[in-house]
Amino acid sequence: MALAARDASARTLMIGDSPEHDVCGGKAMGLSTLLVRTGIHRSLTEPELLSLCAACGGTPDFLTATFKW
Repeated sequence: MALAARDASARTLMIGDSPEHDVCGGKAMGLSTLLVRTGIHRSLTEPELLSLCAACGGTPDFLTATFKW
């Protein structure tokens, strides 16, 4: 079981480009998830990406085209 140090009232978002790792990991920790389209699966169409997400159990709460820090 993964643990994250956070306050009970915290609003935490797992951001990543991998449905299999980032999204599934975030969901396993009870976090909201954001999948970024510019990552490792950038060559997939949105329907293809969402199909991959569903197949691995990593459907994100949010999907974005880009992310800049």
